[in-house]
Amino acid sequence: MIEVSHETPADNRCRILARANFSLSLSHLLKVILALSLGTVALAAFLALQGYWPILPIALLQSVLVSLALFRAWRETWAQDLIEVDDQVISVTRRTAVDTFTCKLQTGWARVELRRDSIDWYPPRLMLHSAGQRVELGRFLNRKERIDLAGHLRQALSHRTVWSE
Repeated sequence: MIEVSHETPADNRCRILARANFSLSLSHLLKVILALSLGTVALAAFLALQGYWPILPIALLQSVLVSLALFRAWRETWAQDLIEVDDQVISVTRRTAVDTFTCKLQTGWARVELRRDSIDWYPPRLMLHSAGQRVELGRFLNRKERIDLAGHLRQALSHRTVWSE
């Protein structure tokens, strides 16, 4: 998902926020994990009372493994890129569930490139180049969203960069 905040006359900046299509918050994820675990343990406890006691440790292990897998999947897919473009500097801030990466590039030499991947069915890689630096944007976006993001970046840079695209 891409959100664009266009320039205002007082503030000559353009903000582009690209987020992964993952709407589950951490609190909702914990509720889902709790519901799955309670259901599994309740069924296992019922069967344990019937005399099938070996199922209880297996159900507990399953609950732990499923919880870890869901949490890891959530952590790996929660990401966003914030690109702020002004006349001097492009600031790229990548946030994930575990860390934040910030990079600043010169606006005057900035160039947007959609590079085809070596494997044809993968989406193109969106690269932002400036003065010998480069950063990949929108790794978590699908093909159409990467192309849209490239268009928004080119529009934001159109009157600020020396490259004509």
